[in-house]
Amino acid sequence: MRVLIVKTSSLGDIIHTFPAVSEALSHFPDLRCDWVVEKAFASLPSWHPAVDRVIVVAFREWRSQIRNTLFSGTWQHFLAELKERQYDFVIDAQGLLKSGFLTSQARGTRCGLDFFSAREPWATLAYHRRFKVGKLDHAVQRVRNLFAQALGYSLSKELPEYGIRDFFAFPEVVQKRVIFLHGTTWATKHWPEAHWLSLARQLCAAGYTPRLPFGNNEEYERALRIATQVNGVEIIPKGGLYQLAWELGRAKAVVGVDTGLMHLSTALKVPNVSIYGATDPARTGTYGSCQWHIVSQFSCAPCLRKRCQFTTTFPPCYLELTADRILGHLLPLLSA
Repeated sequence: MRVLIVKTSSLGDIIHTFPAVSEALSHFPDLRCDWVVEKAFASLPSWHPAVDRVIVVAFREWRSQIRNTLFSGTWQHFLAELKERQYDFVIDAQGLLKSGFLTSQARGTRCGLDFFSAREPWATLAYHRRFKVGKLDHAVQRVRNLFAQALGYSLSKELPEYGIRDFFAFPEVVQKRVIFLHGTTWATKHWPEAHWLSLARQLCAAGYTPRLPFGNNEEYERALRIATQVNGVEIIPKGGLYQLAWELGRAKAVVGVDTGLMHLSTALKVPNVSIYGATDPARTGTYGSCQWHIVSQFSCAPCLRKRCQFTTTFPPCYLELTADRILGHLLPLLSA
């Protein structure tokens, strides 16, 4: 069976699709998949054993250079690659207008969410077959349900198997290493720096080594401030997704905010403690074994807002999510 998957972004959304592919592979051992994905995440789908070919799309870049995209041959080359194979099924796992458009260009039975299940309902016009899934279900379960209906098998009740850890052939876990995933896009997802400092001090005092990655200048400056003030903290050199996955896969545990890299650590079967203030883990939180969700009980949480209505510094929903509280959940993971 040959399937084309359309799931272009983001990091977390792509990772949420892996369990569906793993489950499909368990039912169809001859399953081979191609995957349409944004250039920034081009390496990610190939980590899964069922994926043969990655077809790269660059919508943001193309939108900003429409004339060049159309007349340089870029778009024509992409379409030729997309239409090169005849697929048994083309599955739009995103449910957006742009993913629906890409799905409509491929050759095969086009499948996707129905009008009431898709994030952008008019995308359903692109499909031959439409399937209903629960809008309030977790993102992992939504995609698993879609694949099960599209390919015709019963959905398993087991915890998801992401299927990518074996790609790395990690050596042994570094027992005293804890990674802090402190960077995220929304201002309302940031855990206060003072809390990170407190957690780092307590872990270092207990003999552990916190390691902090960074993806931009703001994250680097935060990591540097923490490492400067707490002896024993290490900064992970900047690298790509593969290098970050290698760091995460060897850690004893991960602590982080609501960010795509937390989902990557989950997919790599690393125990983690994730912190939620403005967002809701019930629909998009880390999903798998050895996961602790620390959720704020503040009156308006989860507000799902990118900016806090009360303050421009750090949201009050994180006041109760102290380092001591995080440590209380983290230490059992570290000693397990």
